[in-house]
Amino acid sequence: MKRTNYKEMFIAMLSSIQKLDSVRSCLAIGSGGGDYEIAFMKHCAPNISKFLAVEPDHESVEHLRASLMTSLPGVERRVFEITLQIWEGPSDPVDMILLFGVLYYFEAHERLEFFKKLHDRTAG
Repeated sequence: MKRTNYKEMFIAMLSSIQKLDSVRSCLAIGSGGGDYEIAFMKHCAPNISKFLAVEPDHESVEHLRASLMTSLPGVERRVFEITLQIWEGPSDPVDMILLFGVLYYFEAHERLEFFKKLHDRTAG
């Protein structure tokens, strides 16, 4: 396996992760087209029933919506085409949050605001 084929390496690594059977809802931040998020959920969170994504890029959002329809057809899904800084946060608690490579795009104060927003909106 080539070291430059990140998606292939990522998928191979998924078999080493214990299944997260209790996870029913997932929030993906900066999901792009969702390839990694969908692969992760299919391998590691087989009981997912609700998926939320926040992605500002229109082309990526369209790709993600199409991929979700074919890859996770029975899952309730909402894709927000908005920046993380503007998004108000989830309206209900989620079981899992995926942040594959997104937080390094933000300044330290933006990361703090994001974590506070998530905590305040999802704390039971």
